[in-house]
Amino acid sequence: MICVLFGHPLAAWLLLIMLAVGTFLVWFKYADADLPLLFLSKFGRPPGALKGSVVWITGASSGIGESLSYELAKAGAKLALSGTNMERLRAVKDKCKAMAKDTQVILVPFDLSDLGCHEHQLKTVVDHYGRVDVLVNNAGRGAIEQFEDFTYEDDKALFDVNVFGPVSLTRLTLKHSMQQKRRLHVVVNSSMAAMQGIRSSSVYAGTKSALQGYFSSLRLQGRMTGAVDVTVVFPGPVLTPILGDVEKLKKRADFRMMSSERCAQLIAVAMANKVGEAWICDNPVLMTFYFCQYLPNIFQRFIGGMLRWNRTAFSSKNK
Repeated sequence: MICVLFGHPLAAWLLLIMLAVGTFLVWFKYADADLPLLFLSKFGRPPGALKGSVVWITGASSGIGESLSYELAKAGAKLALSGTNMERLRAVKDKCKAMAKDTQVILVPFDLSDLGCHEHQLKTVVDHYGRVDVLVNNAGRGAIEQFEDFTYEDDKALFDVNVFGPVSLTRLTLKHSMQQKRRLHVVVNSSMAAMQGIRSSSVYAGTKSALQGYFSSLRLQGRMTGAVDVTVVFPGPVLTPILGDVEKLKKRADFRMMSSERCAQLIAVAMANKVGEAWICDNPVLMTFYFCQYLPNIFQRFIGGMLRWNRTAFSSKNK
């Protein structure tokens, strides 16, 4: 048909190439998530589908967790917010209530690395709401050091917060949901570091890779048993306190970072549609996901060392 319209096969091929290049340039300029998630953000279920759902968010006092709390408050979810900074949690709660006056919010402050308190914290949420529909494992810590400078104690401290804490809390919550014969939705905030690795962040990347392995396996189990849905989110560079002073980072021209608000909007879409995996970041970073996924050897040999975040150190802070 194209050949008939343009009279020559070469003209048809040139048109197709131009369309492909044009589409790529538009995607490169505007895309800030993987294509399925962007499609769902326009045509899928909106975050409002979570209205009335009981959502428990860890790491809710700042960064992505804070912004996600606001998104879900506007969507009408019933929130349980956890973190270690009670003053910040109160401020987040007040803002949630200001955004949506009918929003129900309870605060459940605790240290995620204290595994012994998890059962009590779950009981606090269940005693108030009667159930947990969605558990968002967002809390975590970053760490910037050369591999050889880490100690076993450093490794263990980071794994306690980033891996064993979320796994423990998820296991307890899932068991309780199964006893209630309810299906649980688990959302995990991983990182692009889980897929690509980052210079001077080997332990952090290791914790995020561990999360990917744990929860991708749980997703498969859930699809067979019907007991649990799992969404693993892979954000790229996002303007959050885990990277240091947010206001200073905003002024840096050498990094293009997504706002925590936009990241939270896309996570809310992924939650509403129960997406299995979500890649969330601006280009050109987003494009590196595709290189790493489909051309891993080329990425490791030629691209990884050229990336700015592998040549620039950030500070290390808690979420």
